Amino acid sequence: SVQRYFSPDYDPKFLPLNVAEKLAAAFSETSIGPAAIMALAGLPETNGKVLKYEGASSAQLPRDIPIFGTSLGAPRDFDGQGVEQTMLNTGETIGYLPRPSVLNGVSAAYGLYVQGSSMSPRYDDGETIFVTNSKLARPPRIGDDVVVYLRDCDDDDGERASAALVKRLVRRSASFTELEQFNPPLTFRVESDKIVRIDRVIPWAELLS
Repeated sequence: SVQRYFSPDYDPKFLPLNVAEKLAAAFSETSIGPAAIMALAGLPETNGKVLKYEGASSAQLPRDIPIFGTSLGAPRDFDGQGVEQTMLNTGETIGYLPRPSVLNGVSAAYGLYVQGSSMSPRYDDGETIFVTNSKLARPPRIGDDVVVYLRDCDDDDGERASAALVKRLVRRSASFTELEQFNPPLTFRVESDKIVRIDRVIPWAELLS
């Protein structure tokens, strides 16, 4: 029943692909083999082999990056504008994230859940972000997304932060830091004496690289 396909007078020149696939399955255990059949459909014979990769998967990544507790705080006034802030409890670890390979050996990494919608569509409410402590890792640059830790005025040493801003870094000077949010669009300044530190949010493209 297949001899006409092997005839030099057969037109069209090649087997229909659906026919070739069925014949290849039928000839898979013969000396002819499926590759020779698929060649009749105009597909070149291949010497490729199917390989099973044993690379890291999400199930194999160590789950050791702490997620600190956050909640949505009341708006805080900057430049006469109410700016959405995140309340922090860095002493409370509420879970752990899988460690991307790019963060292997980086002890300064931690995770936060974004609270509110001020950075939407960049980050939606409840989305997880990976962050690195700027005192232990590369400091942020202009254009980076950042977590700005705000000084707790009730703390004697002035180094404890109970709130933070998840924003984009626009500009820094000795006296202020300029930040941007997207929803609603707003650029504002925070005086330097109100800031404990500014940590860098790691972009997803970098995490997946």
